Amino acid sequence: LWPDFVLQNEPGGRDGETIEYVEVNRKASSCPVLFKYSGVGEDFTFVTDFLGVGGLGFFLAPNRFAPADHTETVRIGDLPQKDGWLELRITEPMEEVSYFDALHLLAVDHPEDCEVQADERLATSEPMPTGRPLQFRRLYLPELATTGKGSNCTEALRHLDQRFQPDLVPDVRFTGYLAEEQQLTLGFPCERILSERPSAASRLIMLLDGWVEYPYSHVNYAAWEAGVRGQSLSLDVKGIAGTWQTAQKEVGYPGGMTRCMAWDITDVVKKGTRALRLRSNLEIHLDRIRLGWTVPVAPQHRHTLSFDRAVLRFAGYPREVFPEGQKPGHYDYQNRIPDMGWKTMAGRVTAHGPVDSLLSHEDGKLAVMNHGDEIALGVRADRLPPLPEGWKRTFFLLAVGWCKDMDPYTAFPDTIGPMPRPGKEYPERFRGSQVFIGRERLLRGTFR
Repeated sequence: LWPDFVLQNEPGGRDGETIEYVEVNRKASSCPVLFKYSGVGEDFTFVTDFLGVGGLGFFLAPNRFAPADHTETVRIGDLPQKDGWLELRITEPMEEVSYFDALHLLAVDHPEDCEVQADERLATSEPMPTGRPLQFRRLYLPELATTGKGSNCTEALRHLDQRFQPDLVPDVRFTGYLAEEQQLTLGFPCERILSERPSAASRLIMLLDGWVEYPYSHVNYAAWEAGVRGQSLSLDVKGIAGTWQTAQKEVGYPGGMTRCMAWDITDVVKKGTRALRLRSNLEIHLDRIRLGWTVPVAPQHRHTLSFDRAVLRFAGYPREVFPEGQKPGHYDYQNRIPDMGWKTMAGRVTAHGPVDSLLSHEDGKLAVMNHGDEIALGVRADRLPPLPEGWKRTFFLLAVGWCKDMDPYTAFPDTIGPMPRPGKEYPERFRGSQVFIGRERLLRGTFR
């Protein structure tokens, strides 16, 4: 167990043999991970992690913890059928526990020339994301994008291609923070965009594809001691006068591995807007940035389905891989490790077996999943109507739940309880000694 509380399990070695171990530089925890059927054989492919927005007991400052958003709409995209079923897998590969109250599959039907995303982000200020599907007929790309150091990254931010904005300088003391504030100036054809608003009800949305290197609870503790405060994405606007004004402050960031974050900027972009600027001191990697007006999704084109089968079982630990050695990584469902040697929280988890009755609706009855387990989900494909010619279907997972890691500065890191409740702070009532008893026990046992 290294001083940054990352557990490294190294099997092997013989008596009398001297072995040199090099500390692995990896995250100590993550979130539950979603896979979908690939359409080939028995393979499942990585979608993203999720419910990072619902992290429990995330340390901000002494006796201050981040509020947990227990709902998330996770974009899946297309979902091939497997023997007449639509199948997903949720795994827990890291040193943590997940709590699921409800899971549903949402299918949105739309014309092929439209794109559907979700109103989602890890929000750090109001208004909170609604999770509803957002449909776009036309999306606008930046005509110019430059970093605060003057690097031109226009082409990198016009395409979803794993090329991120340059000039990020991480602070090696604090995982997830930058050594200095990053800035990204964006030039869009604002006058044309304003003139092409489809209707008065349409909202102008900024879509950010990217990922974030989470700062963990112990990192936030170290940053608090050093007087450093994390600042999520803010938006500045340059008007006719040529000066910058902050329009929206610390709105949030993409909530985990590569995904699309939506941001309503209808009231920001006005006649005379010359440029937009994003600012943050968190390690946020942006792949593509677009603007678009929403067009309505008719109720009859939305289909919310409960899962016909949901089975909790042991599955092992999908291995995290890094294509071409670059971040962000993803998880390989077909390459699973039977044992990782993780620590385990004290308390009771849900027994292996069917859990569809626990997940069919939000009622406070939770399916609690330990690391190494998975929930295998399936919906009969014939429950969805046929698509009209020229239409396609975009799928989402509607998740109600939370996750909690074993970071020693997370509230109650060693126990599954206290259990979370919707709309309640976590922990609801505490004294400092109660919250940090896990850290104190860990320190005594490890560094005596």
